[in-house]
Amino acid sequence: MLFIVFLIFVFSEGLLFLSFFWVSCSLNWPDGIYVPDPCELTYTNTLLLSNAALSLGCAFICEEAAVDGGNLTIISFILAWTFISLQIKEFHTLTFYINDSIFGSIFFFLTGLHFFHIIVGIILISIILCIFPLTITRLPIYVLPFHLYYNLQLIYWHFIELLWLFIYIIIYSY
Repeated sequence: MLFIVFLIFVFSEGLLFLSFFWVSCSLNWPDGIYVPDPCELTYTNTLLLSNAALSLGCAFICEEAAVDGGNLTIISFILAWTFISLQIKEFHTLTFYINDSIFGSIFFFLTGLHFFHIIVGIILISIILCIFPLTITRLPIYVLPFHLYYNLQLIYWHFIELLWLFIYIIIYSY
């Protein structure tokens, strides 16, 4: 039941982002607004977030194969914090503000909402790292509550990664 409720939550969040992607695609962007170069800091953020989701997936596969994957979870945690710090740096270097134009409003809303989702994802990783030991007794993993929590965390992180790819393509590469 928790799994289905979580999927409905992720679906509703996806619809929220879809509505703002739709708005951003239907607007004519004004000239003269500096959008960060997608080949600089934003590309680095894309690689960081993709590698965080990839290392979480690899950690889950390692845990199912009865191999210690705790280090990969810690790597994901570090990559997510690096993403957050680079995103804050990017916010400080922008030359437009949220009240300058509709582009600024859409840009800051989408990236800020994604930023909040990354913070929630970091909290989920912290819960996994704090509550569940890095080396779990070698019972079949599907009988432990760890399996459900880790699956939900993986779905959430892949959702966040997919959102960032859409933000990167629609907003930054416009």
